[in-house]
Amino acid sequence: MQEQFLTRTQAGKYLHDKWGFGGASVLAEAHQAGTGPVFVKPGAKVFYTKASIDAWAQAIMLDPFKKAGINIEPEPKAKEPAQMEQPTKYDEAACEAEIIAKGKTSPRVTPDQIDAIIVTADYFQLRTLTICVITLWNGFTVTGESACASPDNYDAEIGKKLAFAQAREKIWALEGYRLKSLLAHEDESTADPNKAVKSDGAWVSIGIARLLERAKKAGVAEPKRQDLFHAAQALCVAIAKVGE
Repeated sequence: MQEQFLTRTQAGKYLHDKWGFGGASVLAEAHQAGTGPVFVKPGAKVFYTKASIDAWAQAIMLDPFKKAGINIEPEPKAKEPAQMEQPTKYDEAACEAEIIAKGKTSPRVTPDQIDAIIVTADYFQLRTLTICVITLWNGFTVTGESACASPDNYDAEIGKKLAFAQAREKIWALEGYRLKSLLAHEDESTADPNKAVKSDGAWVSIGIARLLERAKKAGVAEPKRQDLFHAAQALCVAIAKVGE
C-alpha cells in the first residue's frame, strides 16, 4: 500500500491532533533549523508522511532540545515591574513644619496667609449636596462642594468640612500666581522705580496676613478682618494713584 504524503498544513494538523502540540508553523521552523521530520521535496513544496511525523514527535517527547532543536516549553513569565514607592500622605501642618525646619525663608504662600485672606464662608445645602462659597479679602469668591452617594451616610457638618476644604484648596493656586506676579514686578522695579511704587500696594494683603499671624502669637485680640481688608483696599488705591 502506497504511503500517503501530507502537505505541511496537513502534517501540522496531524501533529497537533495526535500529539497535542505544534502545527504548520512549528514544522516550518524545524525545517529551517534542519531539525524537522524526514520529508520529500519533489518540487517547490515539502511533503511529509505520518510515519515521519510520528518518529519526530516521539523524539521530541524523549529529548525536545537535543533531538528536535526546538523549545516546546511555555515561555518564561515576564519579570514583574518593581513597585513604585508610594508617596506619604500630605499633611499641611507637617509640611509647613518641615519647610521651616529646613530654613526655607524665601517668599512663599503659607497656610496662615491662606486663612488670613478668608473673610467669610457661606454654605448651601440641597439634599445630600453641600456647597461652600468662600469670600476673600478683595471680594473674590471660590467654591467647593461635597456630595454624598448614600443618603443614609449624609452628615451636614462633615459635608461642610469637605466642601470648605475643597474651596480652600483653590486659594493656593490663586495666591501662588499672585505671589509669582509680585516677585516678577519686584525684579522689574530695579529698572523702573515707578513700578516699585505700584507693586508695593500689592504687598499689602500679604502684610495683613503677617500682622494677623503676629497678633495671634502675641495673644493680642484679633481685629476684624473685614475692617482690615477694606482699609487695605483703600490703601492700595491710594498707592496706585501715587505711582501714576
